[in-house]
This record gives sequence, C-alpha cells and structure tokens, in this order.
Amino acid sequence: MAEGSPIADPNAPLLGIGAAAKLLGLSTSRVRGLVAEGKLAATLTNGGHRRFDARAVYALRDRMVPPTEPTASLLHAYQLGATDEHSVWLDLADSIPVGPEAKTVAQYVITEMVNNAIDHSNGTQVSTAVGHDNTGRIIVTVTDDGEGVFRHLAEGLQLADTIDALAELTKGKQTTDPQRHTGEGIFFSSKAVDEFTLEANGYRLTFDNTRDDFAFGVAPASVGTVVRITLDPASDIRLSELFAKYTDEFEFNRTRPRIKLYELGVTFISRSEAKRLTAGLEEFADVDLDFAKVDDIGQGFADELFRVWAGSHPQTALHPTGMNSAVAFMVRRVTSTAKQ
Repeated sequence: MAEGSPIADPNAPLLGIGAAAKLLGLSTSRVRGLVAEGKLAATLTNGGHRRFDARAVYALRDRMVPPTEPTASLLHAYQLGATDEHSVWLDLADSIPVGPEAKTVAQYVITEMVNNAIDHSNGTQVSTAVGHDNTGRIIVTVTDDGEGVFRHLAEGLQLADTIDALAELTKGKQTTDPQRHTGEGIFFSSKAVDEFTLEANGYRLTFDNTRDDFAFGVAPASVGTVVRITLDPASDIRLSELFAKYTDEFEFNRTRPRIKLYELGVTFISRSEAKRLTAGLEEFADVDLDFAKVDDIGQGFADELFRVWAGSHPQTALHPTGMNSAVAFMVRRVTSTAKQ
C-alpha cells in the first residue's frame, strides 16, 4: 500500500514514525523504506507527517524474522604500529554499500574506533570485518588484542571496579589521555549508529538507538576489545546535527546519564550511589538526570546529589527530568534547604 493510502480502520490508534520504529526495533529511515516497499501502510497528516495504524505495526512486528547473526564478507588485519585509521577506512569504504549520510557516519565511527585501538589498547594488532544480517543492516566489527577498554578506563580513571567503567562510558567525555584526546569518540559513535556494542574484560555495553536504551551484560571476551557497529544503509542521521545536540559554541559540554543506570524502580538510600553517579560530571556545564521509572529516592541520595555535590560544583547545572511527584518533592526539599 503506497504512502498516503487510507488506513484500514480509521478508529485504530495512530502512531508517529518514531513510535512505530521503536515497536519494530528499526530505525526511522528503515520504516520509511518499508512504506516505499509497500510493506507498511502510512497516512499523512495535513502537516505532512506519517501516521501508522498501531495494529498494522504490531502485526508486522509479529511477522518479522529476528535478525540473524551477521555474516562477515570482508576481513582485514593490521599491525598497530604500522597503520593509521585513514588507511583502514580506505580499505573498507567500498565494501560498505550505504547512502551518503550513512557513509559519513560509518567513516567517523570506524576511524574513531580504530584510532582508539592504536592509541589506547596497548595491543599489537587490530582487525576489521564487514558483513550484514538478514534485515539488510550493515555490521562492522573492530577488534584489538589489547588490555580491554573497560579495564583500561578503570585503571586510568582510578575507578574502584572494572564494571564502573561501563557507567562512566554512558556519561561521555571520558578519556585516560586528556592531553591528546577529548574522550568524545565513543560517546558520539554510540549515538550515531543503530546499535553500538563494546565487549571487553568479560562485560558487554550495548547502546540501542532504535529503542533509545542501553544495557549491560556479560560477554565471553576476555582479551582485547570488540566494537560492533550496526548501521541502516538508508540512515539519514547527520553528524552535524548530532554534534550540535550535545555542544555549545563548539565545546562538548552536555551529557545524559540516567539514574536507572544503577537501579531501576527502587529506593535510593545511599550517599555512595550519588557519589558514584557524579564522578567526573564536573567536566560538564550541563547534566540531564533522567529519573524516569525511579519510584522514590532517599534523603541521603538527594542531599548528596542536589545540595552537597551541586553546591561544591556551581559550574555544573543539574537538570532533573522525568520525576514523579514524590521524587520531585524530595528534590525540592533538599534544594530549598541548600538555598537557606
């Protein structure tokens, strides 16, 4: 059914393209492709926005075949002391059949990850693989044989445990070599593609931008770091717009750590949880704290975060969002006390 065709039931709930994409686990550009291919009907509002019959979206999701494990079609290996990221990209560029915007994204992410392997892994070689899954998405893997990104970051930032490095990477702007690197590469790379996965030191950190979520898990990788990038060939993400979302006057100064990173739907009672959350946030001018799905917070946690830490770091503005009425009350209570 072509775009603009009437939906089957005018009384059925309608979804915007973003909501439809999340239900299907696809990028918005891929949803547009499904419309063009006649696999999903869409109607247009007077303002030209696509709307989808919710039941049709659910029905399509039920028929979809889960993505298969990617099949690598091109493999390269390089000695870290005898290559650079640009040379690696030139070897891969022709084997990544994507549109112009996606090509720019692929080049940025791949060269950033190869550069990280060269400068930070303490390994001897890096390898790349390009393939695709049965949904048509491009899968690129960058693997080194170094010490592992989570252990490297934990030691460089003097964190208590390797797993704490996973939390730090969700904040952005983390680097163990501030004189040479800004720490932006992993953060922006994780936002630019459909899925971005880091595996190292027995752990996995996955950013799924089609669902606007991220997850921690265990992984078999014990040596080196494996970076897996999943990209829709028709992606229309513009790097300039992505950078602008997190920058102000060309200075990277925003991040979006989410409280649910540590606990989900439970009570926060420990000041140490607040200290763990805020480690390193003094580097930013603005920090968005998402309290969505957090049922309630303890006085100690709120006091440490919004009075003690905020009072000692006036250069950083904390912006709590997604608070229920009880959480908002606790935040107002401690912030009003701080002003007295």
